[in-house]
Amino acid sequence: MKENNVVKSETKDALSFGSLSHTAASSSHPCDRVSCRWSNIEEKQALKICQVSENLSSLVQHLAWLTWCKASPEVTDQMIEQAIDELLDQNHLFYQRDMETMTVYQKNFLIAVANGINSGLSRREVLNEYHLESSANV
Repeated sequence: MKENNVVKSETKDALSFGSLSHTAASSSHPCDRVSCRWSNIEEKQALKICQVSENLSSLVQHLAWLTWCKASPEVTDQMIEQAIDELLDQNHLFYQRDMETMTVYQKNFLIAVANGINSGLSRREVLNEYHLESSANV
């Protein structure tokens, strides 16, 4: 049931974006053992979780969960940063596997995009700088 931006559930954890309060009616949650419940997260912090996760629902949920497990009861920016580090660590092997299957051109293309080259990727200067050889590799 959803009322005033608050999701309520009697059997599942509930989050509300706004003041973002959290309650856990179920004791089966893994981090219940360490008494980790947040009562407050600032809107800018909730937005950071969404932005860092690029609004991909599974990543938002995972990062929010990792942050929630650290909250006692307030969420701090440092907790979010720690949760981001944990998420990256947990997925490191997947990223590594993906990188191992890429060609040199694909890796160089990703480096160009990561360096902010969003347009003009087929320009000769960009092709030379990132060792992409030809526009067919873009």
